[in-house]
Amino acid sequence: MRLERLTYPYPGTDKLIHAFLFATLYTLRAKAYGEQNINTSKKVLLTYLIMYAVFAEIIQLCLVERSFEIFDIIANIMGASLAYLFFNLIQN
Repeated sequence: MRLERLTYPYPGTDKLIHAFLFATLYTLRAKAYGEQNINTSKKVLLTYLIMYAVFAEIIQLCLVERSFEIFDIIANIMGASLAYLFFNLIQN
């Protein structure tokens, strides 16, 4: 079964989506950890998400219908980092 590749109306749209998804993932995890009093620092959470971003792209090297893109990793890290910075700004 062949999947069609998504096309976006503007260049870089997929990178914005990557950044948004990782910012959302960071925000949801940080909020959930805070509500459950889990003693995980925001730096540790950011580190986990960076490792996840790299791992998810490396896995795509082994998949036929997927492709590895270094800019996806960068967009993922930027999204998580922006959410980290935002959380630190609103807490101060």
